[in-house]
Amino acid sequence: MPHEIAPTLQAALEQPCLTIAHSSLKRVYEDMREAVRCSFPALWPQLHAYLAATASLCLSDFPLPVTMIAMGPSGSGKTEPLTWIMRSGLVGIVRCDSFTPKAFVSHASNVKKEQLEKIDLLPKLRDACLCTKELAPLFSGREDDIRVAFAQLTSVLDGEGLVTSSGTQGTRGYSDPINFVWLGATTPPRPKVFGLMAALGTRLFFISTDSKRPSARDYAALIRGTKKPSVNREECADKVRVFLETLFESVPRRSLSIHKIGVSEEIASSIGLYCEALTLLRGGLSLSDGNTTDDDRHGAPAIEHGWRAAQVLQALIAGSALIRGASAAELEDLQFVGHVCLSSMPEYRRLVFEAMLEAGGQTTALEVARLKGMAKKTALHHLKELAVLAVLDADTDGEPYKFTLKKDFHPLLTHTRANRVTPPPEHNRISGNTLTAQNDLLAGVTQNDGVCETSPSWDGDAVQRYKDSFSRTSQLSFSPPSLPHQGDEDEGYVPGPDLPEGF
Repeated sequence: MPHEIAPTLQAALEQPCLTIAHSSLKRVYEDMREAVRCSFPALWPQLHAYLAATASLCLSDFPLPVTMIAMGPSGSGKTEPLTWIMRSGLVGIVRCDSFTPKAFVSHASNVKKEQLEKIDLLPKLRDACLCTKELAPLFSGREDDIRVAFAQLTSVLDGEGLVTSSGTQGTRGYSDPINFVWLGATTPPRPKVFGLMAALGTRLFFISTDSKRPSARDYAALIRGTKKPSVNREECADKVRVFLETLFESVPRRSLSIHKIGVSEEIASSIGLYCEALTLLRGGLSLSDGNTTDDDRHGAPAIEHGWRAAQVLQALIAGSALIRGASAAELEDLQFVGHVCLSSMPEYRRLVFEAMLEAGGQTTALEVARLKGMAKKTALHHLKELAVLAVLDADTDGEPYKFTLKKDFHPLLTHTRANRVTPPPEHNRISGNTLTAQNDLLAGVTQNDGVCETSPSWDGDAVQRYKDSFSRTSQLSFSPPSLPHQGDEDEGYVPGPDLPEGF
Protein backbone atom coordinates (compact mmCIF):
# COMPACT_ATOMS: atom_id res chain seq x y z
CA MET A 1 0.00 0.00 0.00
CA PRO A 2 1.57 3.30 -1.06
CA HIS A 3 2.65 5.67 1.65
CA GLU A 4 0.28 8.59 2.18
CA ILE A 5 1.79 12.07 2.15
CA ALA A 6 0.78 14.50 4.87
CA PRO A 7 -1.42 17.34 3.58
CA THR A 8 1.07 20.01 4.64
CA LEU A 9 3.93 18.22 2.88
CA GLN A 10 1.78 17.65 -0.20
CA ALA A 11 0.99 21.36 -0.33
CA ALA A 12 4.68 22.20 -0.01
CA LEU A 13 5.60 19.83 -2.84
CA GLU A 14 3.00 21.42 -5.09
CA GLN A 15 4.41 24.92 -4.56
CA PRO A 16 6.30 26.21 -7.61
CA CYS A 17 10.06 26.59 -7.33
CA LEU A 18 10.21 30.37 -7.56
CA THR A 19 13.90 30.51 -8.42
CA ILE A 20 13.33 28.40 -11.54
CA ALA A 21 9.99 30.08 -12.27
CA HIS A 22 11.41 33.60 -12.12
CA SER A 23 14.33 32.65 -14.36
CA SER A 24 12.08 31.07 -16.99
CA LEU A 25 9.55 33.87 -16.90
CA LYS A 26 12.18 36.59 -17.14
CA ARG A 27 13.68 35.03 -20.26
CA VAL A 28 10.42 34.59 -22.20
CA TYR A 29 9.06 37.93 -20.94
CA GLU A 30 12.04 39.85 -22.28
CA ASP A 31 11.87 37.93 -25.56
CA MET A 32 8.18 38.80 -25.92
CA ARG A 33 8.71 42.43 -24.93
CA GLU A 34 11.49 42.86 -27.47
CA ALA A 35 9.33 41.43 -30.27
CA VAL A 36 6.29 43.57 -29.42
CA ARG A 37 8.29 46.76 -28.89
CA CYS A 38 10.07 46.24 -32.19
CA SER A 39 6.87 45.96 -34.23
CA PHE A 40 4.16 47.49 -32.04
CA PRO A 41 5.85 49.63 -29.36
CA ALA A 42 2.64 51.44 -28.43
CA LEU A 43 0.85 48.18 -27.70
CA TRP A 44 3.27 47.06 -25.04
CA PRO A 45 1.77 48.86 -21.95
CA GLN A 46 -1.65 47.44 -22.73
CA LEU A 47 -0.32 43.91 -23.25
CA HIS A 48 1.64 44.15 -19.99
CA ALA A 49 -1.57 45.16 -18.19
CA TYR A 50 -3.51 42.22 -19.64
CA LEU A 51 -0.78 39.75 -18.67
CA ALA A 52 -0.42 41.19 -15.15
CA ALA A 53 -4.16 40.74 -14.64
CA THR A 54 -4.03 37.21 -16.07
CA ALA A 55 -1.20 36.33 -13.66
CA SER A 56 -3.65 36.80 -10.76
CA LEU A 57 -4.98 33.35 -11.70
CA CYS A 58 -1.73 31.97 -10.26
CA LEU A 59 -2.43 33.42 -6.80
CA SER A 60 -3.76 30.87 -4.32
CA ASP A 61 -5.05 33.26 -1.67
CA PHE A 62 -6.64 36.02 -3.73
CA PRO A 63 -10.46 35.69 -3.74
CA LEU A 64 -11.59 38.43 -6.14
CA PRO A 65 -12.01 38.38 -9.92
CA VAL A 66 -9.70 40.89 -11.65
CA THR A 67 -10.87 43.00 -14.58
CA MET A 68 -8.68 44.88 -17.05
CA ILE A 69 -10.43 46.84 -19.78
CA ALA A 70 -8.50 48.73 -22.45
CA MET A 71 -10.13 52.10 -23.06
CA GLY A 72 -9.44 54.18 -26.16
CA PRO A 73 -10.99 55.82 -29.22
CA SER A 74 -12.48 53.81 -32.04
CA GLY A 75 -9.85 52.53 -34.41
CA SER A 76 -6.97 52.94 -31.96
CA GLY A 77 -6.10 49.24 -31.99
CA LYS A 78 -7.02 48.43 -28.41
CA THR A 79 -8.22 44.93 -29.35
CA GLU A 80 -4.95 43.79 -30.94
CA PRO A 81 -3.20 42.56 -27.73
CA LEU A 82 -6.44 40.90 -26.67
CA THR A 83 -6.50 39.04 -29.98
CA TRP A 84 -3.02 37.67 -29.32
CA ILE A 85 -4.18 36.27 -25.98
CA MET A 86 -7.38 34.79 -27.44
CA ARG A 87 -5.41 33.09 -30.21
CA SER A 88 -3.08 31.37 -27.74
CA GLY A 89 -5.37 28.34 -27.72
CA LEU A 90 -4.66 27.61 -24.06
CA VAL A 91 -7.14 25.83 -21.84
CA GLY A 92 -8.91 28.41 -19.71
CA ILE A 93 -8.93 31.22 -22.30
CA VAL A 94 -12.64 31.82 -22.92
CA ARG A 95 -13.57 34.05 -25.85
CA CYS A 96 -16.92 35.85 -25.78
CA ASP A 97 -17.26 38.63 -28.36
CA SER A 98 -20.90 39.44 -27.66
CA PHE A 99 -21.71 39.76 -24.00
CA THR A 100 -24.69 40.48 -21.75
CA PRO A 101 -24.77 39.98 -17.96
CA LYS A 102 -27.73 37.62 -18.34
CA ALA A 103 -25.41 35.13 -20.03
CA PHE A 104 -23.78 34.29 -16.67
CA VAL A 105 -26.89 32.44 -15.47
CA SER A 106 -29.46 31.79 -18.17
CA HIS A 107 -33.24 31.74 -17.73
CA ALA A 108 -34.09 31.05 -21.37
CA SER A 109 -37.71 29.97 -21.57
CA ASN A 110 -37.18 27.76 -24.63
CA VAL A 111 -34.59 25.55 -22.90
CA LYS A 112 -35.37 22.84 -20.36
CA LYS A 113 -34.17 23.69 -16.85
CA GLU A 114 -31.89 20.65 -16.65
CA GLN A 115 -30.17 21.77 -19.88
CA LEU A 116 -29.55 25.36 -18.82
CA GLU A 117 -26.34 24.54 -16.95
CA LYS A 118 -24.74 23.60 -20.28
CA ILE A 119 -25.25 27.10 -21.66
CA ASP A 120 -24.48 29.10 -18.50
CA LEU A 121 -21.33 31.18 -18.87
CA LEU A 122 -20.39 31.48 -15.19
CA PRO A 123 -19.29 27.88 -14.46
CA LYS A 124 -17.06 27.95 -17.56
CA LEU A 125 -15.11 30.85 -16.05
CA ARG A 126 -13.78 29.08 -12.94
CA ASP A 127 -10.04 29.91 -12.82
CA ALA A 128 -10.28 31.03 -16.45
CA CYS A 129 -9.69 34.20 -18.45
CA LEU A 130 -12.74 35.72 -20.17
CA CYS A 131 -11.87 37.82 -23.24
CA THR A 132 -14.45 40.26 -24.63
CA LYS A 133 -13.30 42.35 -27.59
CA GLU A 134 -16.04 44.95 -27.44
CA LEU A 135 -17.63 46.06 -24.19
CA ALA A 136 -19.01 49.38 -25.44
CA PRO A 137 -22.61 47.99 -25.57
CA LEU A 138 -22.36 47.27 -21.84
CA PHE A 139 -21.64 50.94 -21.13
CA SER A 140 -24.23 52.39 -23.50
CA GLY A 141 -28.00 52.40 -23.59
CA ARG A 142 -30.52 53.66 -21.07
CA GLU A 143 -29.33 54.44 -17.57
CA ASP A 144 -31.84 52.03 -16.01
CA ASP A 145 -30.62 49.17 -18.22
CA ILE A 146 -26.98 49.91 -17.33
CA ARG A 147 -27.89 49.98 -13.65
CA VAL A 148 -29.53 46.53 -13.88
CA ALA A 149 -26.54 45.13 -15.78
CA PHE A 150 -24.07 46.50 -13.23
CA ALA A 151 -26.14 45.11 -10.37
CA GLN A 152 -25.66 41.61 -11.79
CA LEU A 153 -21.98 42.23 -12.43
CA THR A 154 -21.55 43.29 -8.81
CA SER A 155 -22.32 39.79 -7.52
CA VAL A 156 -20.27 38.07 -10.21
CA LEU A 157 -17.23 40.30 -9.64
CA ASP A 158 -17.38 39.64 -5.91
CA GLY A 159 -16.32 36.08 -6.76
CA GLU A 160 -19.21 34.57 -4.83
CA GLY A 161 -21.15 33.15 -7.74
CA LEU A 162 -24.59 34.33 -8.84
CA VAL A 163 -28.11 33.16 -8.01
CA THR A 164 -31.05 34.71 -9.89
CA SER A 165 -34.80 34.13 -10.10
CA SER A 166 -37.32 34.46 -12.91
CA GLY A 167 -40.93 33.58 -13.60
CA THR A 168 -39.95 31.05 -16.26
CA GLN A 169 -37.18 28.98 -14.63
CA GLY A 170 -37.54 29.84 -10.95
CA THR A 171 -34.40 30.26 -8.83
CA ARG A 172 -31.13 28.93 -10.16
CA GLY A 173 -27.46 29.75 -10.23
CA TYR A 174 -24.18 29.05 -8.44
CA SER A 175 -23.56 29.94 -4.83
CA ASP A 176 -19.99 28.61 -4.54
CA PRO A 177 -17.01 30.95 -5.14
CA ILE A 178 -16.03 31.35 -8.81
CA ASN A 179 -12.89 33.33 -9.48
CA PHE A 180 -11.70 34.44 -12.91
CA VAL A 181 -10.03 37.22 -14.90
CA TRP A 182 -11.92 39.41 -17.34
CA LEU A 183 -10.09 41.18 -20.16
CA GLY A 184 -11.89 43.53 -22.54
CA ALA A 185 -11.82 46.70 -24.61
CA THR A 186 -14.17 49.64 -25.01
CA THR A 187 -14.45 53.22 -26.15
CA PRO A 188 -14.46 55.73 -23.25
CA PRO A 189 -17.68 55.36 -21.20
CA ARG A 190 -19.90 58.37 -20.55
CA PRO A 191 -19.40 60.25 -17.26
CA LYS A 192 -22.71 58.93 -15.88
CA VAL A 193 -21.40 55.38 -16.25
CA PHE A 194 -18.58 56.15 -13.82
CA GLY A 195 -21.19 57.46 -11.41
CA LEU A 196 -23.06 54.15 -11.58
CA MET A 197 -19.84 52.20 -11.12
CA ALA A 198 -18.99 54.30 -8.07
CA ALA A 199 -22.38 53.52 -6.53
CA LEU A 200 -21.71 49.79 -6.88
CA GLY A 201 -18.05 49.87 -5.83
CA THR A 202 -14.77 49.77 -7.70
CA ARG A 203 -14.88 46.45 -9.53
CA LEU A 204 -13.93 47.49 -13.07
CA PHE A 205 -10.40 48.67 -13.80
CA PHE A 206 -9.24 50.29 -17.03
CA ILE A 207 -6.00 50.83 -18.91
CA SER A 208 -6.17 53.95 -21.06
CA THR A 209 -4.54 53.75 -24.48
CA ASP A 210 -4.88 57.52 -25.09
CA SER A 211 -3.41 57.05 -28.53
CA LYS A 212 -1.73 59.74 -30.54
CA ARG A 213 -3.75 60.31 -33.68
CA PRO A 214 -2.12 59.61 -37.03
CA SER A 215 -1.39 62.73 -39.05
CA ALA A 216 -2.47 63.59 -42.58
CA ARG A 217 1.06 62.66 -43.57
CA ASP A 218 0.58 59.11 -42.25
CA TYR A 219 -2.73 58.71 -44.09
CA ALA A 220 -1.14 59.99 -47.31
CA ALA A 221 1.78 57.58 -46.92
CA LEU A 222 -0.66 54.66 -46.50
CA ILE A 223 -2.65 55.69 -49.58
CA ARG A 224 0.48 56.08 -51.71
CA GLY A 225 1.83 52.74 -50.51
CA THR A 226 5.12 54.21 -49.34
CA LYS A 227 4.50 52.82 -45.87
CA LYS A 228 3.29 49.32 -45.27
CA PRO A 229 1.85 47.68 -42.19
CA SER A 230 3.95 45.52 -39.96
CA VAL A 231 3.89 41.86 -40.92
CA ASN A 232 4.90 40.66 -37.47
CA ARG A 233 1.47 40.09 -35.95
CA GLU A 234 1.88 36.32 -36.09
CA GLU A 235 5.28 36.54 -34.42
CA CYS A 236 3.89 38.67 -31.58
CA ALA A 237 0.93 36.34 -31.10
CA ASP A 238 3.30 33.38 -30.94
CA LYS A 239 5.50 35.12 -28.34
CA VAL A 240 2.42 35.79 -26.21
CA ARG A 241 1.35 32.14 -26.48
CA VAL A 242 4.80 30.92 -25.44
CA PHE A 243 4.82 33.33 -22.50
CA LEU A 244 1.39 32.23 -21.23
CA GLU A 245 2.41 28.57 -21.56
CA THR A 246 5.57 29.25 -19.55
CA LEU A 247 3.66 31.25 -16.94
CA PHE A 248 1.14 28.50 -16.18
CA GLU A 249 3.74 25.72 -16.38
CA SER A 250 6.12 27.52 -14.00
CA VAL A 251 3.41 28.82 -11.67
CA PRO A 252 0.23 26.72 -12.05
CA ARG A 253 -3.14 28.26 -11.38
CA ARG A 254 -3.82 28.90 -7.65
CA SER A 255 -0.38 27.66 -6.60
CA LEU A 256 1.38 30.80 -5.32
CA SER A 257 0.65 32.91 -2.26
CA ILE A 258 0.33 36.59 -3.06
CA HIS A 259 2.67 37.32 -0.17
CA LYS A 260 5.52 35.55 -1.98
CA ILE A 261 5.85 38.69 -4.11
CA GLY A 262 7.50 41.33 -1.97
CA VAL A 263 6.16 44.88 -1.79
CA SER A 264 8.27 47.50 -0.02
CA GLU A 265 6.75 49.94 2.45
CA GLU A 266 7.39 52.86 0.11
CA ILE A 267 5.65 51.20 -2.86
CA ALA A 268 2.76 50.05 -0.67
CA SER A 269 2.31 53.61 0.63
CA SER A 270 2.23 55.00 -2.90
CA ILE A 271 -0.32 52.40 -4.01
CA GLY A 272 -2.40 53.34 -0.98
CA LEU A 273 -2.38 56.98 -2.12
CA TYR A 274 -3.33 56.02 -5.66
CA CYS A 275 -6.15 53.89 -4.26
CA GLU A 276 -7.41 56.76 -2.10
CA ALA A 277 -7.25 59.16 -5.04
CA LEU A 278 -9.19 56.64 -7.16
CA THR A 279 -12.00 56.27 -4.62
CA LEU A 280 -12.21 60.04 -4.08
CA LEU A 281 -12.27 60.91 -7.77
CA ARG A 282 -14.96 58.29 -8.34
CA GLY A 283 -17.05 59.87 -5.59
CA GLY A 284 -20.60 60.87 -6.33
CA LEU A 285 -21.70 64.51 -6.01
CA SER A 286 -25.22 65.84 -5.73
CA LEU A 287 -26.57 69.38 -5.66
CA SER A 288 -27.39 70.68 -2.22
CA ASP A 289 -30.60 72.47 -1.28
CA GLY A 290 -30.64 76.23 -1.43
CA ASN A 291 -31.79 79.26 -3.37
CA THR A 292 -28.62 79.68 -5.41
CA THR A 293 -28.42 78.46 -8.99
CA ASP A 294 -24.64 78.06 -8.88
CA ASP A 295 -23.69 74.86 -10.73
CA ASP A 296 -21.01 74.13 -8.15
CA ARG A 297 -23.23 73.94 -5.05
CA HIS A 298 -22.64 70.36 -3.89
CA GLY A 299 -23.83 68.33 -0.98
CA ALA A 300 -21.61 65.93 0.93
CA PRO A 301 -19.90 63.58 -1.56
CA ALA A 302 -20.64 59.85 -1.48
CA ILE A 303 -17.24 58.15 -1.21
CA GLU A 304 -16.89 54.38 -1.28
CA HIS A 305 -14.51 52.46 0.95
CA GLY A 306 -11.60 51.27 -1.15
CA TRP A 307 -10.79 47.91 0.45
CA ARG A 308 -11.80 45.97 -2.64
CA ALA A 309 -9.88 48.33 -4.91
CA ALA A 310 -6.78 47.99 -2.72
CA GLN A 311 -6.97 44.21 -2.93
CA VAL A 312 -7.18 44.26 -6.72
CA LEU A 313 -4.27 46.72 -6.92
CA GLN A 314 -2.29 44.37 -4.69
CA ALA A 315 -2.98 41.52 -7.12
CA LEU A 316 -2.05 43.70 -10.11
CA ILE A 317 1.31 44.78 -8.73
CA ALA A 318 2.06 41.19 -7.70
CA GLY A 319 1.08 40.02 -11.19
CA SER A 320 3.19 42.75 -12.79
CA ALA A 321 6.26 41.66 -10.84
CA LEU A 322 5.56 37.97 -11.42
CA ILE A 323 5.34 38.18 -15.21
CA ARG A 324 8.64 40.08 -15.26
CA GLY A 325 10.27 37.23 -13.38
CA ALA A 326 10.87 39.39 -10.32
CA SER A 327 10.42 38.34 -6.70
CA ALA A 328 9.48 41.86 -5.55
CA ALA A 329 7.62 44.86 -6.93
CA GLU A 330 9.75 47.65 -8.36
CA LEU A 331 9.24 51.20 -9.63
CA GLU A 332 7.98 50.14 -13.06
CA ASP A 333 5.30 48.00 -11.39
CA LEU A 334 4.25 51.01 -9.31
CA GLN A 335 4.06 53.17 -12.44
CA PHE A 336 1.86 50.53 -14.07
CA VAL A 337 -0.52 50.53 -11.09
CA GLY A 338 -0.59 54.33 -11.14
CA HIS A 339 -1.49 54.21 -14.83
CA VAL A 340 -4.38 51.84 -14.06
CA CYS A 341 -5.67 54.05 -11.22
CA LEU A 342 -5.58 57.19 -13.37
CA SER A 343 -7.28 55.35 -16.25
CA SER A 344 -10.04 54.12 -13.94
CA MET A 345 -11.09 57.63 -12.90
CA PRO A 346 -13.88 59.62 -14.61
CA GLU A 347 -12.39 61.21 -17.72
CA TYR A 348 -12.44 64.94 -16.94
CA ARG A 349 -11.55 64.49 -13.29
CA ARG A 350 -8.64 62.34 -14.37
CA LEU A 351 -7.42 64.97 -16.83
CA VAL A 352 -7.55 67.67 -14.18
CA PHE A 353 -5.82 65.47 -11.59
CA GLU A 354 -3.07 64.63 -14.10
CA ALA A 355 -2.64 68.34 -14.85
CA MET A 356 -2.25 69.03 -11.14
CA LEU A 357 0.44 66.35 -10.83
CA GLU A 358 2.24 67.61 -13.93
CA ALA A 359 2.12 71.18 -12.60
CA GLY A 360 3.93 70.15 -9.42
CA GLY A 361 0.96 70.37 -7.08
CA GLN A 362 -0.40 73.86 -7.79
CA THR A 363 -2.23 75.23 -10.82
CA THR A 364 -5.06 77.41 -12.13
CA ALA A 365 -8.00 76.74 -14.39
CA LEU A 366 -6.30 78.54 -17.27
CA GLU A 367 -3.17 76.38 -16.96
CA VAL A 368 -5.26 73.19 -16.87
CA ALA A 369 -7.25 74.35 -19.90
CA ARG A 370 -4.08 74.99 -21.88
CA LEU A 371 -2.43 71.74 -20.84
CA LYS A 372 -5.40 69.46 -21.48
CA GLY A 373 -7.09 71.27 -24.38
CA MET A 374 -10.39 72.02 -22.65
CA ALA A 375 -12.39 75.19 -22.01
CA LYS A 376 -11.36 77.26 -19.00
CA LYS A 377 -14.90 77.08 -17.58
CA THR A 378 -14.83 73.28 -17.82
CA ALA A 379 -11.44 73.12 -16.13
CA LEU A 380 -12.63 75.44 -13.34
CA HIS A 381 -15.76 73.37 -12.76
CA HIS A 382 -13.81 70.14 -12.32
CA LEU A 383 -11.14 71.78 -10.20
CA LYS A 384 -13.91 72.87 -7.84
CA GLU A 385 -15.27 69.31 -7.86
CA LEU A 386 -11.88 67.96 -6.82
CA ALA A 387 -11.82 70.52 -4.01
CA VAL A 388 -15.23 69.29 -2.80
CA LEU A 389 -13.89 65.72 -3.00
CA ALA A 390 -11.02 66.75 -0.67
CA VAL A 391 -8.30 66.12 -3.24
CA LEU A 392 -7.38 69.79 -3.72
CA ASP A 393 -7.33 72.95 -1.62
CA ALA A 394 -8.98 75.93 -3.32
CA ASP A 395 -7.97 79.57 -2.91
CA THR A 396 -10.87 81.56 -4.39
CA ASP A 397 -10.32 84.87 -2.63
CA GLY A 398 -9.06 86.57 -5.77
CA GLU A 399 -8.56 86.02 -9.49
CA PRO A 400 -7.14 83.81 -10.77
CA TYR A 401 -8.36 81.06 -8.44
CA LYS A 402 -5.50 78.86 -7.29
CA PHE A 403 -5.78 75.17 -6.54
CA THR A 404 -3.23 73.14 -4.60
CA LEU A 405 -2.87 69.39 -4.20
CA LYS A 406 -3.59 68.19 -0.67
CA LYS A 407 -0.38 67.51 1.23
CA ASP A 408 -1.36 63.88 1.74
CA PHE A 409 -1.01 63.31 -2.01
CA HIS A 410 2.32 65.10 -2.47
CA PRO A 411 4.31 61.82 -2.56
CA LEU A 412 2.60 61.05 -5.89
CA LEU A 413 4.40 64.03 -7.42
CA THR A 414 7.66 62.06 -7.29
CA HIS A 415 6.16 59.42 -9.62
CA THR A 416 4.89 61.93 -12.18
CA ARG A 417 6.58 61.51 -15.54
CA ALA A 418 6.93 64.04 -18.35
CA ASN A 419 4.38 62.15 -20.45
CA ARG A 420 1.63 60.66 -18.32
CA VAL A 421 -1.44 58.71 -19.36
CA THR A 422 -2.83 61.51 -21.49
CA PRO A 423 -0.73 62.80 -24.38
CA PRO A 424 -0.02 66.54 -24.69
CA PRO A 425 -2.72 68.70 -26.34
CA GLU A 426 -0.86 68.81 -29.64
CA HIS A 427 -1.56 65.10 -30.03
CA ASN A 428 -5.21 65.99 -30.52
CA ARG A 429 -4.44 68.21 -33.47
CA ILE A 430 -3.34 67.21 -36.97
CA SER A 431 0.40 67.54 -37.13
CA GLY A 432 3.11 66.98 -39.68
CA ASN A 433 5.40 65.40 -37.14
CA THR A 434 5.96 61.67 -37.36
CA LEU A 435 4.73 59.56 -34.46
CA THR A 436 7.30 58.36 -31.96
CA ALA A 437 7.78 55.38 -29.73
CA GLN A 438 9.39 57.27 -26.89
CA ASN A 439 8.29 56.72 -23.29
CA ASP A 440 6.48 53.55 -24.32
CA LEU A 441 5.64 52.61 -20.71
CA LEU A 442 2.96 55.29 -20.28
CA ALA A 443 2.83 57.55 -23.33
CA GLY A 444 0.23 56.80 -26.00
CA VAL A 445 0.87 56.52 -29.72
CA THR A 446 -1.19 54.98 -32.47
CA GLN A 447 -2.12 51.67 -30.96
CA ASN A 448 -2.96 49.30 -33.81
CA ASP A 449 -0.03 50.29 -35.95
CA GLY A 450 3.13 48.42 -36.69
CA VAL A 451 6.46 49.73 -37.81
CA CYS A 452 6.32 50.53 -41.48
CA GLU A 453 8.70 50.18 -44.33
CA THR A 454 9.90 53.41 -45.89
CA SER A 455 10.66 54.36 -49.44
CA PRO A 456 13.90 56.07 -50.54
CA SER A 457 14.30 59.58 -49.19
CA TRP A 458 13.06 62.53 -51.23
CA ASP A 459 15.44 65.05 -52.66
CA GLY A 460 15.16 68.69 -51.58
CA ASP A 461 13.12 69.81 -54.62
CA ALA A 462 10.58 67.03 -54.10
CA VAL A 463 10.19 67.93 -50.44
CA GLN A 464 9.60 71.59 -51.31
CA ARG A 465 7.04 70.72 -53.99
CA TYR A 466 5.19 68.55 -51.47
CA LYS A 467 5.09 71.37 -48.93
CA ASP A 468 4.03 73.93 -51.52
CA SER A 469 1.16 71.71 -52.68
CA PHE A 470 -0.51 72.16 -49.27
CA SER A 471 0.42 75.73 -48.52
CA ARG A 472 -2.43 77.12 -50.62
CA THR A 473 -5.11 75.25 -48.65
CA SER A 474 -3.65 74.73 -45.21
CA GLN A 475 -1.44 76.37 -42.63
CA LEU A 476 -0.09 73.01 -41.53
CA SER A 477 3.60 72.29 -41.72
CA PHE A 478 4.08 68.95 -43.47
CA SER A 479 7.04 66.64 -43.72
CA PRO A 480 7.46 64.33 -46.72
CA PRO A 481 5.35 61.16 -46.47
CA SER A 482 8.38 58.94 -45.98
CA LEU A 483 11.86 59.55 -44.69
CA PRO A 484 14.84 57.29 -44.14
CA HIS A 485 14.47 55.20 -41.00
CA GLN A 486 16.22 56.85 -38.07
CA GLY A 487 15.22 54.58 -35.21
CA ASP A 488 12.64 55.31 -32.55
CA GLU A 489 13.06 59.08 -32.92
CA ASP A 490 11.32 59.07 -36.32
CA GLU A 491 9.21 55.99 -36.55
CA GLY A 492 5.89 56.03 -38.41
CA TYR A 493 2.92 53.77 -37.85
CA VAL A 494 -0.05 52.90 -40.02
CA PRO A 495 -2.97 50.49 -39.57
CA GLY A 496 -2.53 46.82 -40.31
CA PRO A 497 -4.13 44.96 -43.20
CA ASP A 498 -7.29 44.27 -41.18
CA LEU A 499 -8.12 47.93 -40.72
CA PRO A 500 -9.90 48.46 -37.40
CA GLU A 501 -13.18 50.25 -37.00
CA GLY A 502 -12.78 53.95 -37.57
CA PHE A 503 -10.46 53.71 -40.57
